[in-house]
Parts: sequence; C-alpha cells; structure tokens
Amino acid sequence: MPPLLFYAFPPLLVLYPISYVLHLARILLPLRPKRTPLLKDGKQVLAQGGLAVSLEGAEHILNAEDILVWEKHRVAIVSSDPGRPVYDPLLAPGSQSAPQARLVAYDLESRRTGVIKMAGWPKGRYLHMLGIGLCDNEDGTTILAAANFGNGLDGTVEVFRLDYDAAAPSSVEAITATYLHTLAHPDLTFPNAVVPLSAESVLVTNSLGRPVSKSIALAKAEMGLALPLSYALLVTLDPKAKQPTEDDPSVPRTTATSRVWAKRFAMANGLDLSPDGRVALVASCTGCELHVYDVDPPLRPGSTTPADIAHAKFTYRDAIPVGFAIDNLSAVLDPPTEDNGNYYFLGAGHPSLVDYSACAKAKGTSKLSQSRVIAIKVPQKAPPTGLFKSAYLELHRLFTRVDPRTTTIFEDDGTEFGTSSTGVSFRAKDGATDLLVVGLWERRGTLHLSNVAL
Repeated sequence: MPPLLFYAFPPLLVLYPISYVLHLARILLPLRPKRTPLLKDGKQVLAQGGLAVSLEGAEHILNAEDILVWEKHRVAIVSSDPGRPVYDPLLAPGSQSAPQARLVAYDLESRRTGVIKMAGWPKGRYLHMLGIGLCDNEDGTTILAAANFGNGLDGTVEVFRLDYDAAAPSSVEAITATYLHTLAHPDLTFPNAVVPLSAESVLVTNSLGRPVSKSIALAKAEMGLALPLSYALLVTLDPKAKQPTEDDPSVPRTTATSRVWAKRFAMANGLDLSPDGRVALVASCTGCELHVYDVDPPLRPGSTTPADIAHAKFTYRDAIPVGFAIDNLSAVLDPPTEDNGNYYFLGAGHPSLVDYSACAKAKGTSKLSQSRVIAIKVPQKAPPTGLFKSAYLELHRLFTRVDPRTTTIFEDDGTEFGTSSTGVSFRAKDGATDLLVVGLWERRGTLHLSNVAL
C-alpha cells in the first residue's frame, strides 16, 4: 500500500505508473552477466582467486528447483524433476505421468549423490515438486515439506518425515522420506516456496493470483506483465479432513485451513525465515525485489507452539530491489562473525526473464539462460519509521534498480551453469564457506563453489 504521505499529496500517486513502465523496460533491457570461465568442459576444478568450482551429481540432479542443507547429517537435499520437459505446470502442461520428481541426497564431504527412498506414498498419485523446506523438531524428528503439482494444475503441499539410518553404508543411502499427509486449500493454487513450522503448519508462497487451472493464458499474462496479484499463506492441517490413501489416492480440495499474511506480490516466489524466526523474506520474482517482514512472536521451525503459529503477526518493513528475477531464498545459518548486526540471506534467480522464457520454451536444450546468486544483508533491528521515512523507503523501492544491501556472489551467462534457481551455503570442514547452486533447466548436476566470500 502507498504510504500516508502519498495520499496526503495525491500527485505523488502518479509515480506508480511511471515506475511500472520503467520496471517493464528494465525487464526487456536486463543486466546480463558475461561468461565466467571457471570450468573447463564442465569437469575440471579450477581455482580462481581462491575460489574452487566443480559440477557434481549429474547422474541424479537435473531440472532442480530447490536445495537445502540437513546440517546434522552433513547432506544436502535437492528437489529434482526430470519430467519437467514433459510436464511443466505453467509453460507446458503435458502428461502428469511424465518421469516423477524425486528427492536427491548430496553428501557434503564425499560429494556423492543418491535418490532418497520414499515410503507410504499413495500409489496412483503423481509427484512434480517445486520448493522444499526442512524442519528439525525438538523431539528429534525431522519434517520435509514440498510444493507439488502432481494433483493437477492446482498445487498442494506434501509433508514427509525424514528418517536417517546410521548403519547405512553412506549418508546418501541412509535417508527415507515417509509420506505423512497432504495440505490442500482453494487459496493454494500455485504453491512455490515452503517453510515448514511443524508437521501440521507451513508458510508457503502462492506464485499466481490467477489459477493456472482456470486459464493458462491469463496466468502467463500475470507473470509477463509483473502484475502484483500473488500472496503468501499460513496453511495448517485440518486433522478431521480426509487424506489420500493407497486405496483412494485422490486429494480433497480442502484438507487444511489457510490465512493470507502478505499479498500484492508480482509472482511471489522464494521465502525464508531468519535463523531466530524474527524476520521473514519474500521474493517477488517478476517484481525483481525482496519484501522484508518483522514476525511477532518469532517463528522458529520445530520449536514454536501451535498457538504462536496461529496468531503470528507479519509487519511489513521495507523492500530490497535486486535488479533481476529473484527465484528462491535461503538464510545463511553461519554468517560472517565480524558482522553480528545483520541477517544474511542468499538469493538465486534469472538475470533475463526474456532469455529464461526462451530457454524454458526450448526445454533447456538450445537456448542459454543466465545465472546469478547474491548475498542480502537485512538489519536485525527494524529501522525507525515515520511519515517521511516511509515515503523515502517507497520512493527507493519504486526507482532503485539494485539495492546496495545486495552483493553478487556468482553469475554466469549460462555457458558454464544456467537457470539458477537456488543457492545454499554451509560451513566446510576447513572452516571456509561453500555454496551449492541448482538450476531449473540444468541437467549437469549442482554447482559446488568452495571458499566463497559472503
């Protein structure tokens, strides 16, 4: 919503259409990165300025939307959907029986990969994943939630329990994902990024206000014109609702309750919480900006009571323009020790939406689409607000292309690695920071960068 000062001086409202036209022009004239010659034939590891880079796990990691780190077992988990060239819920809705999505484990030390075993998944149900999220509970159990388009063009959130067998030969063979239940609601038409707070409740972005199931053409227009119609939800399981079973894999339209806690995004995409749960960050993909919210009471996945989850208040703080189509977000759990006044997040996305659309239309085979990963600094304490301060922040949002609170960590023209969708960091055994990047239309594995400076 415009700040009060804009309503006090109505001529200021004309800045919105001016800013919108400028934004569309910037989308058509993007800041494309140049080639980053860090790899040789995509195989050899080269060191450049202390940075070591390699491509890993091409056997299992392809068409990957999201990646996260399960720190207590030193593995990364990837949502990989090899059926995307056949079944894409937005660009090419073909047969849902296309090769199914899978969860892939990536050992952070050995760099081996393996497909995670699934248990209890109802036979006859399809699985085509987008974002995934992890929640380590205080009782020692671990929950994984995944956005799924395997139930038709209206999406759902699937909830699994992760079990780790310490007696397995390796970490990539030790994990089993056991299906628990499905979260479905009429508000949940295009789930994308998911942050599980417990086995019953998740925060999730809904990327399109216009359901794809009603009109793909209008959904594409909403995305292409960067219309602010999408929103973010808190979705909580209704324990009395019918759930899919092996005998009846169909999903009722409503198995959960829903509350919209933020709206008016141009394609809400990435979502994450700060490590202490006091700040939420939402990526507006086609808006090329991030929205910052203060959360009260704090929401810490796995350790927040159902009452606090139900009554959590999200207060808009400000926006951070990033200058490109930001996709997924991940909080840096081990930020630089010399800076304890900021939260750090990583954001990955697509420098040129025009090139990305061409790449997706070509199913990632004949067109290049660039990659970019940035670090974002968000102050832990909300800055003072006031009539003129809020107006200044809104003007900054409307006309700034790239906010100085962001720093580019990696970018490439797509030759070495393209269509970056998520970047996640972790602390290596030698104490350095490593970065893993996956690409939505990449079929060459995950990009592993060692000794990264945030």
